[in-house]
Amino acid sequence: MWGPLVRHGRLPLRRERVPTADSDFVDLDWAGGPAEAPLVVVLHGLEGSAQSHYVIGLLREVIAVGWRGVALNFRSCSGELNRLPRFYHSGDTADLDAIVNLLVAREAGVRLGAVGVSLGGNILLKWLGECGTGVPKQFVAAVGISVPFDLAACAQVLDHGLRRALYTENFMRTLRRKVRDKARRFPGFVDIAAASRARTFAAYAARSRHRCTASPTSTTTGRGRAVVPISRGSAGRRSSSTPSTTRSSRPARCRTPARCRATW
Repeated sequence: MWGPLVRHGRLPLRRERVPTADSDFVDLDWAGGPAEAPLVVVLHGLEGSAQSHYVIGLLREVIAVGWRGVALNFRSCSGELNRLPRFYHSGDTADLDAIVNLLVAREAGVRLGAVGVSLGGNILLKWLGECGTGVPKQFVAAVGISVPFDLAACAQVLDHGLRRALYTENFMRTLRRKVRDKARRFPGFVDIAAASRARTFAAYAARSRHRCTASPTSTTTGRGRAVVPISRGSAGRRSSSTPSTTRSSRPARCRTPARCRATW
């Protein structure tokens, strides 16, 4: 809630459009750094983008230590509606997988890491679980911030009281607009009347499954995080350290990206 108030100014970013295997596209926004420097991929949260205040804040920290950063905008989040009816969701890891493999193919010696915030953290951890020991060797570290491990519990928190007014309505406003825009392009693909009436996440709550990963992974959730229920199951118990379902085959040398000056 305080981020937009205290983080000011824009960061110069270079846009790259990447075609996808299904004839659509995703947009990457690049931030500075030497060509041979480590590269950090930043994944935004629900209805965020590379311009979200927390993404800009992370990219600034990445640049401050001499690294490179690139933000992956999920489909229809870069300011332009995508070509296909599909959007994105917390379990959709295909685009992240494609981008990681693209980056590795471009630079065989790249030292690659990723930071996922909220929904982006869910996607990142799910991708790591799906890859298991098959994660590219260039991918050396991952950080999840305020990850909604239990989507149903987080949706319930967001659907009530002040949080509903501050968070859910904000998310729903942009989601409804995107659905209406998509419906004009693809008539009949969704019930516009029903979408326009949506005011909560309850109907869209989903379960996520996490498997083991061989990459050093850290997760963090502050106790002031308004939408991750600390007292509810795994969403609370696992939030302050690496989840019990996450295994590391190499020691994670640093939990704070901005402090990893000499570890990569």
